[in-house]
Amino acid sequence: MTPPTYPDIDLAHKIVKSAYEESVKGNSEKVKDLLLECLVIFSKIHSEQKPTKTKKHKWSFDEEVVGFYLASKYSDTSSFRADSYAKRLLRYRSTISMGSLQMLIQNFYHLMKKDKGLVSVSKLAKEIHSKYKSHSLPKLQLLADEALNRIKTK
Repeated sequence: MTPPTYPDIDLAHKIVKSAYEESVKGNSEKVKDLLLECLVIFSKIHSEQKPTKTKKHKWSFDEEVVGFYLASKYSDTSSFRADSYAKRLLRYRSTISMGSLQMLIQNFYHLMKKDKGLVSVSKLAKEIHSKYKSHSLPKLQLLADEALNRIKTK
């Protein structure tokens, strides 16, 4: 991504100034032409600034274990955001956003039959839920600690 060049911005500034002067003269056709020229420049600058799309994150077993722990600990999707486990996971994995983590938690909510669940659950999430659904919260916390330690060392 390259930053916009100053010559483009300088040219757009001059065109807008010319368009204003033409509007004072009452030359609406010239104003429309100048503003169209300016829009072309701004479109070019805008397209140069668009970030490239990143690859979709593929969840690992350890990341999903942490997600399951958070889904088990919190009954709504806004409470987990301040949790130290969520913060550590996001710090260790820069490819995961808070929104992605929220969607993972909502996938587990669906499996746990909680409100706000998402039905697009992965096979791995189903396996984790099936394997750990009867574990107590302290046991899940221990599993999440171990998972985060493995993630950190990778």
